[in-house]
Amino acid sequence: MSVDAKLAQLLRLRVAQMNACSYCLILHTKAAHDQGIHSAKVAHLASWPESTMFSPAELVALAYCEGLTDYDLAGFPPLHQAMTDHFSDTEIAEIAAIVINMNLWTRLKLAQGATPVQET
Repeated sequence: MSVDAKLAQLLRLRVAQMNACSYCLILHTKAAHDQGIHSAKVAHLASWPESTMFSPAELVALAYCEGLTDYDLAGFPPLHQAMTDHFSDTEIAEIAAIVINMNLWTRLKLAQGATPVQET
């Protein structure tokens, strides 16, 4: 995969937030921590448009992630076009796959009634 692992993890976590999947939120918050993403950045992810903690490429990728998750057909073309300023065609395809795959997993976990369990 050519997409930065930390960016991929932020995208997974953002999808989990948008789909309100508690199981995925716990899993991917821990994964973000394990990958060395600063806890303040994770905390600001829900308010990324107003945050100064994200690079221009991360901001574009997060907007693309939200557009793809919301399935905003009218608003999606400009989001895709903005991606071309920061990512190659291969990276855009990989980011799309990350977001689509995470949407699948969040919905599957929600359909299964997956409930997080507090680790002690």
